[in-house]
Amino acid sequence: MAMTHYLKMTRRQAAHALEEYLSERPAALARLREELAIDGLDPDALLDGTPQSLTPLWVWVASRIMTPEDEDVPWVLKSPLGASETYPPNLVAVEANRLRRGMGPLREDEITEYATTVITELRGKNEPVPVVDEPLVEVGADGDEGVFDVGLHEEIAHEHSHTVNRLVKELATQPGVVSAHREDREVVLVRAPDWDAHQLEQWVLDWLKARIAELG
Repeated sequence: MAMTHYLKMTRRQAAHALEEYLSERPAALARLREELAIDGLDPDALLDGTPQSLTPLWVWVASRIMTPEDEDVPWVLKSPLGASETYPPNLVAVEANRLRRGMGPLREDEITEYATTVITELRGKNEPVPVVDEPLVEVGADGDEGVFDVGLHEEIAHEHSHTVNRLVKELATQPGVVSAHREDREVVLVRAPDWDAHQLEQWVLDWLKARIAELG
C-alpha cells in the first residue's frame, strides 16, 4: 500500500491514521521492553518517559543497527501492520540509514534535543478551538421516529474528542434517552423518542459550552 502523507489526507483520514498508530504503541513498547531485558538492561530504569531517557536508548538502538548480521531494516523501524507500515519520526529512520551506510554517528543526545524541541513546539501550538460562524451542533432526524444524528463541528470533534466521549456517556443517562453512541468522530447517533431535534441540539450545545471554555 502506498504511503500517503498527512498533509494530503483529509482531517478524518489523518485522525484515523493517528488512532491506528497510537493503538499500536502499547504492543510496540512491550516488544521494546522485551528486547532491552534480553540485552540485560532494566526497561523500568531506561524508559522513564522523559526526553532525556532517549539518549541511552539511542545509544542502545545504534549498537543494534550496526550489528553486522542485521542485514534488513532493524526491528525498531518496523511495524506489525504489514503493508500499511508506520515509521517512527523521520530523524530516527534517516540516522539509522546513515549509520548503516557508514556516514557517521548521530550525536548521542540529538534525539533527546529533537524530542524536547518538538514537545515545546506542540505545546505552543495547542491553541483553543476558535469560535466559528458555522453551527457547532446540528441535529437531524435519522429516518426512524425518535432517532437523531447529532453532527459536531469538526474542530470540536477532533480537538476535544475525549470531552465528546464524556458528552455521549452523560447524554445516554438523560431521562427519555434510550441510547447514544458515536457513529464516527463527528456524528453521534441518539435514540430519544421523547425528545425533539431542537431540545436535543440545545442540550448538546449547552453541555459543550459549559465544559469548553473557548465556546462559552
